[in-house]
Order: sequence, then structure tokens, then C-alpha cells
Amino acid sequence: MAHHEPHRHGPEIEIAPTEARDALDEYVERVLAALGHPGALATDESRVSDFLSLLGRDHKRSLVRGPEGRKGPWLDVPADPEARRENEARLRACQEALRVPLSESDLVVDVARRLRALMRT
Repeated sequence: MAHHEPHRHGPEIEIAPTEARDALDEYVERVLAALGHPGALATDESRVSDFLSLLGRDHKRSLVRGPEGRKGPWLDVPADPEARRENEARLRACQEALRVPLSESDLVVDVARRLRALMRT
């Protein structure tokens, strides 16, 4: 019998490291729940902004999508004002629930470390 390679569709997906996330599991789960995404996949590289609406911040969108993924030209897309307000409200609610400071650019594991430090005092 011949050995057949499994058929692959597209590029292989590689998950970012999870060592810090795993060590802080209890606290990461609390952060994710406060952000409205309990049980979501988070890695050591996940940022708070990953769990907010993309429409709530300025971003770029590709006008062309080819077989290798998105390609230029790129269009600047301003944030939707309503989505921005929802993101800001979610951040405030998360800060109030966790009692730790956070911003969109924070790593989830850094917020989890702050939460752990607060709960140990």
C-alpha cells in the first residue's frame, strides 16, 4: 500500500506560544470573560484589542483578495463611531469588573498578571 500525504488546503496554521497564558489560566479566563469572550482562544501574543470590534478603531482594508491572501491596494477605513463607543464602554466595564487598568494595546497575559497581583494583596 502506498503512503499518502494528507490533503492540505492552504497554508498551515501555527498557534503562537501559550506558556504564559497556560501559567495564568485562571486569570486569563477572568479577563476573557470580562471582555465578553469566555473560553476564547488566547495566546501569549493576544491583545485586548483582539477581543474588541475591529470596526471600533481605524484600520486598513485590502481592496483585492488573491489566492495568497489579501493584497493592496489598501484603503484606510475610519472607525465606526458607534462601534468605537461600544469598545470604550466594554473597556470601562472590564476595568471596573477586574479592578485593574487596561488598554486596547495590552497583552491579555499582562492584564492577567495585574489581576493576579491584585488578588494576592
